[in-house]
Amino acid sequence: MSQELRSPVPPADRPIGLLAGWGRFPILFAEKARAMGLAVVCVGIRGEGDPILRSLTTKFHWAGVARMGRMIRCFKAAGVREIVMAGKIHKQIMYHPWRWLRLLPDWRTIRFWHRRWLKDNKDDSLLLDMIAEYASE
Repeated sequence: MSQELRSPVPPADRPIGLLAGWGRFPILFAEKARAMGLAVVCVGIRGEGDPILRSLTTKFHWAGVARMGRMIRCFKAAGVREIVMAGKIHKQIMYHPWRWLRLLPDWRTIRFWHRRWLKDNKDDSLLLDMIAEYASE
């Protein structure tokens, strides 16, 4: 039985996804992918992602931080099979006066939180669980 070796770069006909938070790293990733001739579909976290990404990517969408279902639908509709998470999400978003509107989760996010109810909420655990949720699609 032979193992198939995966290329670290997706085929040129398939876009790569970029889930963009705050900072310079998502911009650098988008610029490098564009220079390599890769199509990039970006979902920017509202209030965190940089609007400049709109001009650096093939397709661009905004999504709230608690809108995991929207993020997945945007990537799936564009044919994305691999996603890069880049950038920081500030915790201050939880202390915004109108946070209940900004953080109103979709059903996918509610199911995600319900399934992990008894797990710890450390940053690494949460991130690994989110990666597993995206990989399930």
